[in-house]
Amino acid sequence: MFDLYLYNQPLLTIVKANVSFQRGTSQWMIYSVLLVGFCYSIGVDYRVRKNKKTSKSS
Repeated sequence: MFDLYLYNQPLLTIVKANVSFQRGTSQWMIYSVLLVGFCYSIGVDYRVRKNKKTSKSS
């Protein structure tokens, strides 16, 4: 919110500037690890939930 007031720019423009990849940096590696971790956590949660349902029904 401070950036909105300071630079008088729309929120999406500021978010895009903060998140966009820049050449010569390794931000893509950070984002790819975050994406893999997010997908892994979804998979683990699905397996745990599935195991709870099968153990309750047996």
